[in-house]
Amino acid sequence: MSDVKVPDTLNSTVDEEMSFDAWGEACAKECLCTAYVTANISSGMGCLMWFGDLWDTRTYTDGGQVIYLRLAASEIIGFVKPASVPECFTVYGVESGDTCFFIGQEFNLTAAEFGAINPNLECDKLFPGQWLCVVGRA
Repeated sequence: MSDVKVPDTLNSTVDEEMSFDAWGEACAKECLCTAYVTANISSGMGCLMWFGDLWDTRTYTDGGQVIYLRLAASEIIGFVKPASVPECFTVYGVESGDTCFFIGQEFNLTAAEFGAINPNLECDKLFPGQWLCVVGRA
């Protein structure tokens, strides 16, 4: 989700050295991880991870951070995982005006990759609040 006020940091931990590529994998390995964000917005380095409930979170029309929520594939609306599709470790909440092309570009996914990790997705029927897989691991 983007434009979010990050949750209260009471149930969180920070790693200033972790790179963007390592965030999702670290959260996926930590069973209690519920969400993560970039710790340093300007450099894109570091990871702030939450464990348990997310308190004092809200969305803004502009100016918040992108927060990555850890969800089971079964919790993602419209997500049906055939045996040939990799697990989904990072999801994105569709916002008004989003397109499959824009979302794929934002997460450096080709159209083929985006389609493969989101089977049965109809790009002309995206709706705000829909959860899509944006990073998978075979």
